[in-house]
Amino acid sequence: MDTSPGTSTTLPAMCGFERPGDVISAWVREPTLRRGRISPDLTATITAEERAIDPSFDGFRIAEIDHVWSYGSPIESVSLSAPLSLDLEPTASGFTARFQRGRRGEVQEIDGCEDCFEFIPDSPVWEYRFERRDDCWALVAFDVLPEEVN
Repeated sequence: MDTSPGTSTTLPAMCGFERPGDVISAWVREPTLRRGRISPDLTATITAEERAIDPSFDGFRIAEIDHVWSYGSPIESVSLSAPLSLDLEPTASGFTARFQRGRRGEVQEIDGCEDCFEFIPDSPVWEYRFERRDDCWALVAFDVLPEEVN
């Protein structure tokens, strides 16, 4: 999948994706692809403040800012958005996206990356479960995992 800025993905293309990373990238870059495909238990997490700032916010909290997975919320400005750790695991019926909000620690050189930073978790782990529904991907369940799972 071409993940360069400005690249758009159509709904039929996203529905045909096999790799979880491609699905997440498409959902992040093209919010219209998520319309009608998000579990009500996730949309129920939208706060009144978020709804007031952005009535179209659908509760999907994974974003990408400057090629870094980030926490998406209309309350946070882009410059203050918290980084995320993101782990994608295939399941029998789709895949699970587990992510945790954190903060940037000290800058470290990791595998040739000169501006990488230490990730310091500061939230529980959230879990989105994706399955194929009506021949396309849907976010069918959302959970915040118990602390002992972290």
